[in-house]
Amino acid sequence: MNRQATSREELLKISEQLAREAGFGALGIRDLAARGGVSVGCIYNYFPSKAALMAATVESVWRGMLEGSREEGEGGFPGAVQRLFDRVRAGSEGFPDFFSAHAAGFSQREAGEGRQAMARYFGRMKDSLLRALEKDSLVRGDAFDEAFTPEMLSDFVLDSLLSLLSRRKQSCEPLLSLLRRALY
Repeated sequence: MNRQATSREELLKISEQLAREAGFGALGIRDLAARGGVSVGCIYNYFPSKAALMAATVESVWRGMLEGSREEGEGGFPGAVQRLFDRVRAGSEGFPDFFSAHAAGFSQREAGEGRQAMARYFGRMKDSLLRALEKDSLVRGDAFDEAFTPEMLSDFVLDSLLSLLSRRKQSCEPLLSLLRRALY
């Protein structure tokens, strides 16, 4: 283990690879140190706990999924929903337990770090959906009111997408059909 300390980014790449191979539940400081050829102490310089490592890895995977995503495209709001579904489905395919296990890998005391990382990316996805909805000029003028706002629809769509993805559905067509009927 006399290798020079590696960068945080290199360690995150190795951590993602470990999560692909054994799942997020199996991520550990010692395994990362062994795979990275560095000491356990070196890992703790970058990640003060297993929860911090898990949160950083989850965040790195989300970043990779959403990086460079375009809001513009064909198909109005349903098209944006389809693109988001496809991007997250493709990005999570290599991680067999991405939606089910990564949150479970945190202790009760440390769960906040993982939730914060996920909340940032969920917020980013919701904002992206809301912007796409607002840009869709074909949405009926009476589609929304005080009881059903664009924000509520964005929340519902994100929750529905995450549910479909966590159940490993290959299509979000029923959701898209519902949106087309409700909005146009």
